[in-house]
Amino acid sequence: MVYDLIVKNGIVVDPLRKIHKKQDIYVKNEMFVLPKIDGKGEMRAKKIIDATGCYVFPGLIEGHTHLYEGGSEAGYSPDLMLLPNGVTSAIDQGTAGSANFTSFYNQTILQSKVDIKAFLNISSTGITTEKYIENIDPSFYDRDTIRYLFRKHKDTLIGLKIRMEEASCGEMGITPLAKTIELAEELDCPVAVHVKNPNVPIPEIASLLRKKDTWIHIYQQTGQTIFNQHNFIYPELFEAQKRGVLFDVASGRSAFSFKMIRESMEQGFKPDLLGTDLVQFNYYEKPIFSLLYTISLYKSFGFTIDELIEKCTVITAKLMKLDDKIGSLAPGFQADISIVKMKQTDILFEDRHGGKQIGQELLIPMATIKAGRLLYQNIEF
Repeated sequence: MVYDLIVKNGIVVDPLRKIHKKQDIYVKNEMFVLPKIDGKGEMRAKKIIDATGCYVFPGLIEGHTHLYEGGSEAGYSPDLMLLPNGVTSAIDQGTAGSANFTSFYNQTILQSKVDIKAFLNISSTGITTEKYIENIDPSFYDRDTIRYLFRKHKDTLIGLKIRMEEASCGEMGITPLAKTIELAEELDCPVAVHVKNPNVPIPEIASLLRKKDTWIHIYQQTGQTIFNQHNFIYPELFEAQKRGVLFDVASGRSAFSFKMIRESMEQGFKPDLLGTDLVQFNYYEKPIFSLLYTISLYKSFGFTIDELIEKCTVITAKLMKLDDKIGSLAPGFQADISIVKMKQTDILFEDRHGGKQIGQELLIPMATIKAGRLLYQNIEF
């Protein structure tokens, strides 16, 4: 057999199969395949990549970003910004609502090499501008259009998104979230909940969330946080995580602090997802910069590379309902690969609240392969 691609000599990290070892990867017809030696005892390929000294990950999946370029101030080009950073698939977190999702789908999702799934914002206009926030008053929910979009785009829409914070909730309290979950039950989908300084008690929000729902911005430090008045994480959050609620860091520009990360880890509370909340305003800007930079940051807090890659492959693939297609280097899966070098260097990480963290390792993207095709290569690789 002549393979389309062989990636040789790399350290393969494939959390789905619990593999972390030096291993070659074989690609044929856009899929990973098992190796077969020809009659001459040779392995032949149209292209061979020598990944000596590098990690070989499944194509990384960005779990929280905003990709509606041209339709939202936050949006950016997924292919231009994600592929050069080892990301081959992404979840758009509610940038579009019922009034503009069709435009987002036609303009961005259909045109991108990056595989994109999306949460639909419960607010009809989605996240159009930072000058005003979404209207989450249930009396304005366009339920009929939402139902129609979920029928038409059942392979793209994976859930509903709602912003729960003081400015959006006003006097409505928990009602918008309760009504969103009610509609999600009808649609048989999860809800992603942006939680930043809500004027609803944290335990009340946590108690409403169901298996596969997502709590976004767990390390935000303004007003009400995941810590109670005694500086302990609310028991309701542990209970929610046990029943299958997902907790996403979604760090953004300032929605996290190193102090909260340390204290959460000390209390045994770890995130399920490592979303960056990257937008046009913060891509290639610290403290977030990119998904690989974010992985490097969390590795400095003591997470292993295997558990961090799992959060950006296995868990996100399940959320995208593509866990039989992406998120692993296993034979039969789509040949999405991120080749990354771990550079040993002292690096100072800083949050926007005065926090500092010293790391010794920085992940550098060397090559990105999407469906067996090399779409990015570092000039030094």
